Amino acid sequence: NFNKGQIVVNGTAAFSNMNMNNPTSDFRNFGTVSFGNVTFNGRFENHGQVTVSGDFNINANSIFRNTGTMTVNGSMNNNNM
Repeated sequence: NFNKGQIVVNGTAAFSNMNMNNPTSDFRNFGTVSFGNVTFNGRFENHGQVTVSGDFNINANSIFRNTGTMTVNGSMNNNNM
């Protein structure tokens, strides 16, 4: 669980699951990242390569920006509409 703050990936990283619970949480990827599942309430930016083997959940009031490559093998759920 990631409750607040910022994570920036410039190289390679792997997370089994990431839950960004706070709207002030900030994840930015400029490298290569793999996840099991992702659920976020804050800001998620991908400018590199992201692979999600499970589900990718965008919750209300989140900011999602993707200028890179993203593969989601499960469901991509946008609850921010």
